[in-house]
Amino acid sequence: GNTMSLEKLMPIGVHPIENVAGQLTLKRAMGIELFKPFGSDKLENPKPGEVIFADDVNVHARAWVWRQAQCSVTLPATSNIVVHVDALPPVE
Repeated sequence: GNTMSLEKLMPIGVHPIENVAGQLTLKRAMGIELFKPFGSDKLENPKPGEVIFADDVNVHARAWVWRQAQCSVTLPATSNIVVHVDALPPVE
């Protein structure tokens, strides 16, 4: 995801499908969802109204795709992924 983000100059996240519980949805947080930041054991709750990418159990990314969760880490053995691209039309 990071390589594609740098090449295309847009936020791109990659999430292992085996870590997804239910449906992945881009939505606004209620503030009660669970988020474990990449490289951390501490659980956080996103702010109410914050844009999140979440499944039925966990938040996979916050602040669109800028803050990724531990559950979204891909490894060399990861074989099935979903790609999350945050692209908006130009603002005039």
